Amino acid sequence: YRPSRRRTGCGAAHVDDRGLSVALKLVFLGRLEDTAGTAELLIDLPKPQSLAQLFARLDGAVGAALAGERVKLALNGALVGYRPDLMVSDGDELAFLPPVSGG
Repeated sequence: YRPSRRRTGCGAAHVDDRGLSVALKLVFLGRLEDTAGTAELLIDLPKPQSLAQLFARLDGAVGAALAGERVKLALNGALVGYRPDLMVSDGDELAFLPPVSGG
């Protein structure tokens, strides 16, 4: 997975002192897109937040689906394990990769 380099207009973001749009971009892949109801979501973060704080802001069903150990996370293109204390900030991109099944 590679993070996108451009912003999309799929949510509310605030404008910083330089007039640039800043937000945390959430990307939902595979079946998680169906759960979230969108492929991408921009969330205004006035200050850094932990994953636990971020998940608390999400719709209950979405937060519960994403918090599972089987869902993989990519922060700015790098795979990271779920840690409730992992911090995210404006300008970050957090992608949720669904569990892979196979045989």
